[in-house]
Amino acid sequence: MNALFIGNSFTFYNDMPKIAENIAKNLGYDLTCDSVTVGGYTLEQYADPTDEYGKKVDEKLKSSTKYNYIILQEYSTRSYTHFDSFDKAVSTLKTNINEYQNTAEISLYETWGFEEEASANKRTIPQMEEEICSKYDSVANKYNLSVHYVGKAFSEVYENHPEINLYAEDKKHPSYEGSYLSALVHIGTMFNCDVRSTSFNGELDENVANTLKEVAFNVVFYGKVELKKEALKKHYEWKGKIEIKPRVDVFSKESLSMAYTPGVAEACMKIHENKDESFNLTRRWNVVPVITDGTAVLGLGDIGPEAGMPVMEGKCALFKAYGDVDAIPLCIRSKDSEEIIKTIELLAGSFGGINLEDIAAPRCFEIEKRLKEDLDIPVFHDDQHGTAIVTLAALINALKLAKKDIADVKIVINGAGAAGVAIAKLLLSYGAKHIICCDSKGIIKKGDPRLNESKKELAEVTNLELLEGKLEDAMKNSDVFIGVSVAHCVTKDMVRSMNKDPILFTCANPIPEILPEESYEAGAFIVGTGSSEYPNQINNVLVFPGLFRGAIDAKANTVNLEMMKAAALAIASCVKDDELNRNYILPFAWDKVAHLKVADEVKKAAIRTGAIRK
Repeated sequence: MNALFIGNSFTFYNDMPKIAENIAKNLGYDLTCDSVTVGGYTLEQYADPTDEYGKKVDEKLKSSTKYNYIILQEYSTRSYTHFDSFDKAVSTLKTNINEYQNTAEISLYETWGFEEEASANKRTIPQMEEEICSKYDSVANKYNLSVHYVGKAFSEVYENHPEINLYAEDKKHPSYEGSYLSALVHIGTMFNCDVRSTSFNGELDENVANTLKEVAFNVVFYGKVELKKEALKKHYEWKGKIEIKPRVDVFSKESLSMAYTPGVAEACMKIHENKDESFNLTRRWNVVPVITDGTAVLGLGDIGPEAGMPVMEGKCALFKAYGDVDAIPLCIRSKDSEEIIKTIELLAGSFGGINLEDIAAPRCFEIEKRLKEDLDIPVFHDDQHGTAIVTLAALINALKLAKKDIADVKIVINGAGAAGVAIAKLLLSYGAKHIICCDSKGIIKKGDPRLNESKKELAEVTNLELLEGKLEDAMKNSDVFIGVSVAHCVTKDMVRSMNKDPILFTCANPIPEILPEESYEAGAFIVGTGSSEYPNQINNVLVFPGLFRGAIDAKANTVNLEMMKAAALAIASCVKDDELNRNYILPFAWDKVAHLKVADEVKKAAIRTGAIRK
């Protein structure tokens, strides 16, 4: 990967691009940093080929080197006072770069503000940075650029780690600490990686380096450090993301007597005669609990049921917004499968369906299996089947573009937890015949004594050739890679070992198994990830609202494979043939038509297969 830095002496103090190269190399990335040193004050000069500094930039862009990233520096203080011309300058630069460097991603290098200049503007450094960042965000959103928030990182250190000096003796240029922090932000942004894992500390004390790594990580993955604070502030303000509102008038004697005592007794007795009337006489028919034990919450792991509540509430809000399903969070204080099963079964009479969420494998398999056997309402573990359904939808369209048949392709699934197992089973039911699954130890094979029950079951229907070895062995001569595992476990050489026009769904979050740009450099045909930062986000938000809407409307008593395949086909069909391309294989999560289509097709499949209450 080649990166071009455009800036002045502040940018390159202590040879910051070289520090960036060393950090990237330490993390396993191949990066060459080039630079153009200019003496201008604003991007407007850099963008003007008639300006003495603009000529230098223009000559570099016309060179034979093709850059993946072109990173433009702007002073915080200068952008603060010259911002009126900033938008125009970026537009001009984008045009010039597109003419000479078709593959470059333009990035804005937001630098730091100095204390005396912040004071002159009657701002503290954090206040000025906040205003400048909002301006950078507006330009970034307009032109689809990335922003390297170096200034935000400087501000965070200035405010919270005053013992670390980021400036040289002249109080203007960065110290080595400042240059190191800048390089960390650049590498984190360019490669979308966790810079905390680098062991390259340069000339710094280990504790100082670790502090700077943590600051850079927060800036890169949250845009602004304040986002975490702002999110927490919002949660304090909201005091919950869902609420219950009455559907009936209870503010008169007559209406109260109908909705509550004495009139409510008639509905009670009707249900007493036939409990299934509870679906008709109460809201039960449309209520779905989002149930967790807090053992596998997002990427946070086992944080406990109460700590999982914000995630469950968010899921409930999505249920209502996209599927008009009344979902409520239920967080159970137990890791005992039998207790969880018993608790849900005792409460099941209040619900029209059950959504299991963020329950760690392998217990999640047994819990779902037992509940599906015992209950007469739909039971769905979204981490398993929601992920599997949207993955199948993405694969249907990707294979269409690659002109390959699912029965012929060799598919490698890395990660044999809840999602990986469910993906394998659904793909097999759809017609896949050549699947190899891997876990952290390597290829899963029948007869391996280390396998748990779910992996033993998986081994019975996958890897029929009984291949042995590691992930790299499985990927040789494969057509499709599906990752639901960990960051950076796939290399470019592994991608190169795949068959022509390989498809990679690298869905580890927040950092994928291999970055999309690396996959494409190694010959990938189509890449999808779990992140909204890249095209082809494989997001199960496309699944669960519509799936439950359709199941509820059909009065389904389960969610079977035919309903899941119907959901996948519905999602895939929402991308029309004339719209389908390598960067658009799935509809967006907020596509209302997609949710309605899923609901309709799932309802039809439930009725067609007889999966409905009599």
